[in-house]
Amino acid sequence: MLKLELKRGLKRKSFIIALLIAFIFCAINIIKNDYYYLSMPYANYPYFLEDFMKCGIVSSCENFIMFRFTDVSNILFCIMPIIVSIAYGDSYLEDLNSGFLKSIFSRCSKNKYFINKFFANFVLAGIAFTLPLLINFLIHICFEATLQPEILNTNNLRIGSLNLDLYLNHPMIYTFLWLFIYFIFSGAIASISLAVSIITRNKFIVLVIPFIVMQLTSIFFAVINIRSYSPINFLYLYSDANILSMVISFIVMVLSTFMIFYWGGKHNEIL
Repeated sequence: MLKLELKRGLKRKSFIIALLIAFIFCAINIIKNDYYYLSMPYANYPYFLEDFMKCGIVSSCENFIMFRFTDVSNILFCIMPIIVSIAYGDSYLEDLNSGFLKSIFSRCSKNKYFINKFFANFVLAGIAFTLPLLINFLIHICFEATLQPEILNTNNLRIGSLNLDLYLNHPMIYTFLWLFIYFIFSGAIASISLAVSIITRNKFIVLVIPFIVMQLTSIFFAVINIRSYSPINFLYLYSDANILSMVISFIVMVLSTFMIFYWGGKHNEIL
């Protein structure tokens, strides 16, 4: 049934829209901030060696959209909870309101449906947000020098806050690690929509609540001075990230949303 849910999600207009939104922002960021590299790749750059000796060459990893503070990347990250929720987060509500859910339960158990729905939403949300980021990174690799980042660049201290040694010595591995992190947290954030859909049938609320929750938790963690546990802070590198706080945040988000969705849906008298 998981394959069927994934196929349904991949064909959904809302999933295509979410994917396109992320793609558009990634494309705009490249065109606006990296047009020079596209028009004159380093392979044809006559002053490459001179600029390299002056530390004037920026690594392709440093120009990755989520490693740079630009107006485009700021907006993309800000609307990330909405993008991942649009992908498949309202699918349960759609099944429920259309009456399609009753026909599904005539063919499979509630347990199987809710478990597969949760994981399908998780995967589709990750794809919707991470695939455009991956293509953005691959374009940078094609047109820009793949060099080890320069430690004298203070921006590296922010980018490599998760593991500075890994970033400076193996920047590509480090970037792919972050792509994986964005994938799993996209799924975790989108899971909030499923949990909320157990409580309300309002589609707008289901899609907007993840954004509100992320903003409120960011403010709350800032007030109690534990920013490292706020997804907004460590995903966009506002503060030092560490594996422990990220793992704890992920586990809490996934377990809490799954329990609300699974147990709430299973005991829903309407069904």
